[in-house]
Amino acid sequence: MLVYEARALGRELIGFEDVDSWDALADALAARGHDRGAAFHKPELDAEV
Repeated sequence: MLVYEARALGRELIGFEDVDSWDALADALAARGHDRGAAFHKPELDAEV
């Protein structure tokens, strides 16, 4: 799951949760216009229960 945070203008990708496949994550990033390498520069966050 891609995690975004609201900003004054739009939103910012801040990290990821529940990553099962880093390849699928890279595909999701690319589909949303992010660099595939962002998967290695953003933290994996703990999902809130």
